Amino acid sequence: MKKGKLSSASLILTLYFPIFILIFGGGYYTYRGEYERETSRLKHQAETQVALVSAAISGTLQGIGKDLITLSQLTSLKQALDNDSPDAISRLTTDFSSFAHTHKVYGQIRWLSNSGTEKVRVNYRGSQLEVISAEELQNKAHRYYFRNTIDLPAGAIYVSPMDLNIEEGRIERPIHPEMRFATRLFNSQGESKGILIINYSADFLLQAFTQAAGDWQGELMLLNQEGYWLYNQEPGKSWGFLLEHQHRFSDQFPLLWSQMLHLQQDAIEENGNFWYFQTVIPEQEGLHAAIALQGDSGRFHYDDKDFWKVVALVDKTTLSASGEHARNKIGGVSLLLLLIALISVVLYQRLLLKAQEREWLRKTVRQRTQELEEQEYAQHLTLSRLRAIYQNSGLAILFTKLDGSVVEYNEQFPQMLGYDAESFNCQHINDFSSDTDVQTQTEYLRQIAEREITHFSIRKKLCRQDQSDIHVLFYFSVMMTDNDEPLAIGILQDISREVTLEENAQEKEQLLIQQSKMAAMGEMLGAIAHQWRQPLTAIGVLLLNLKDTYQHHQLTPEYMDKQVRQAYSHLNFLSETIDDFRNFFAPAKTPAPFCIIRATLSAIKMTQVQLNNCGIDLAIRLVDHEDIVLLEAPELLAPERQLQVMGFKNEFIQVVINLINNAKDAVVERQDTEAHQGRISISIIRDKNHQKALVIVEDNGSGISEQIIDRIFEPYFTTKPEGKGTGIGLYMSKIIIEKNMTGKLEAHGFPNGTALTISLPLPS
Repeated sequence: MKKGKLSSASLILTLYFPIFILIFGGGYYTYRGEYERETSRLKHQAETQVALVSAAISGTLQGIGKDLITLSQLTSLKQALDNDSPDAISRLTTDFSSFAHTHKVYGQIRWLSNSGTEKVRVNYRGSQLEVISAEELQNKAHRYYFRNTIDLPAGAIYVSPMDLNIEEGRIERPIHPEMRFATRLFNSQGESKGILIINYSADFLLQAFTQAAGDWQGELMLLNQEGYWLYNQEPGKSWGFLLEHQHRFSDQFPLLWSQMLHLQQDAIEENGNFWYFQTVIPEQEGLHAAIALQGDSGRFHYDDKDFWKVVALVDKTTLSASGEHARNKIGGVSLLLLLIALISVVLYQRLLLKAQEREWLRKTVRQRTQELEEQEYAQHLTLSRLRAIYQNSGLAILFTKLDGSVVEYNEQFPQMLGYDAESFNCQHINDFSSDTDVQTQTEYLRQIAEREITHFSIRKKLCRQDQSDIHVLFYFSVMMTDNDEPLAIGILQDISREVTLEENAQEKEQLLIQQSKMAAMGEMLGAIAHQWRQPLTAIGVLLLNLKDTYQHHQLTPEYMDKQVRQAYSHLNFLSETIDDFRNFFAPAKTPAPFCIIRATLSAIKMTQVQLNNCGIDLAIRLVDHEDIVLLEAPELLAPERQLQVMGFKNEFIQVVINLINNAKDAVVERQDTEAHQGRISISIIRDKNHQKALVIVEDNGSGISEQIIDRIFEPYFTTKPEGKGTGIGLYMSKIIIEKNMTGKLEAHGFPNGTALTISLPLPS
């Protein structure tokens, strides 16, 4: 017994010891590799973060340079340089305001005269646009950026260092980092007229560091050429050269800063910390923008000592933590493997002591034999089912060679063409097909032979035995047989009924259009009732006044005339309302030219009361190339502002009404859940470059989620509660615009609203 126990223990030790050595050695090797990979990952992340932030900075600076050049070429600016009349200054101020509001990153846009006095200044802070009055304009002749720009040659651009905005000799609070881009201005006679300068709000550029940091384990920072922090994740360390704290990277890490000064980019390991940096020269990035827009003539002037260092730090604590993480992970796995190995060895030793291997083999053979029999039965059953599908699917199925020669077909094929199986003969897929279909199929067969495609499908007509036509959908696909020979299968489906339904689709579309118009009528009847209630009440009051005056013997001819004129005014309003709705429901049979602006205004007029009842503000604007005209008095629209398109005016009005009603419903839905000022804006745009007219209806309502925005134009699809939406308004709007008027209707969703855009071609 003792010898047997010793033998079992010796067997376990003999088997387990090599496994122990293997797992221990493998675990240590894996730990070292994991540690190196983890630290390499952190270092690579640091390099990636620096590269991404540097690229973001470069792209931003190039964009600023392009914006400055674009501003200097404004028509309104060139006109003001030639004649700084109040009207010219007003137009230039409007364009500066629009540019600042659109870009949202320029804290100031200014025109300074040759003496340094501000001619035009627009401020933009925290979404607030401020046009500085003439009395508040200042003289900036003493500022460095004016002195450095006013003597530059024509076409040259000055770029300032990044610093904090200073107003009236004091740093603005809260602080606003800024950079200034400036260029000289000349009138059409070549006379100097001062400088154009834009203050870029560098907060947007520094946000790249905050966004890049995210969940990253290291630190990101931005240094200027003097070694001061322009950005640090500890806000109290930034801007030491302007603020009182005087924190400076070069003082805290002098040796490291000395190395950075002599290199464009590098990785440095110091005291267990990993540093990676890259140099960005702001003026060079701006130069790229100037060359891109002005060619080789673009010139930038700047201090060649002005540069930035984008720096990433992974400290030794983070690097050590990665090693500890790897050690814990690998150690845990190794211990688990050792335990599994020990259990496995013990189980294996016990199995050796049992004489059950033969029985196990017999059971295995029996089980495998049963499985093979079941597989054979399953294959036979599958083959039987496939044969049943082949003969009874209701589809005509053919097997052909790759050149289209027919090898075999099922009974449904001759039945589909009205033949009996015995007299039917089909040699090629082109048999019984029209000449046009033969040409199409021949081209597809050529592409299959040259291996350009592996399948195709077409709709075609086949000639039946009684000389009638049958419409079929024909699908042809290449497949491989068991002996690796290529073969093709063709499937024909009778779609004659579907074709008939398609031919009736236009009639159904007209019915849906009428349904959509009737749905719009239902909503607008409420508007008519509201529009009529006030004038009817006023007429009633006038009649009561007449009666009361007559009863008190105070009725005079003058008073009678006054009351009658007021009554006629209210009656004319009621008559105009009837005319508006009668014109809207008048049918249009042929397309005709109409003014898209006046048609849009008609739709607005018929929905205005509903918007007022819901407390929704409506803004209308006409954009013609570079001009922006707010339609404060649309009834005075000048003839040259009219925008003619070809189509169906009433159907177009119906589409605009649908879009306005959908926007109204979205705003009301949001108002039901929160205190909210509803707003709908309608923009009418002439796109001269693409020869299109655009109508954009935008709201600040509940918005449309990305999951359903692609479905909103489907028929009978609606997100409104049951009974409040038919689901055909947007569907019919898309058919009217895209099918009847060869235009485009698109939807774009954003977090707090939706924009729907109608695009119609302009006559050539």
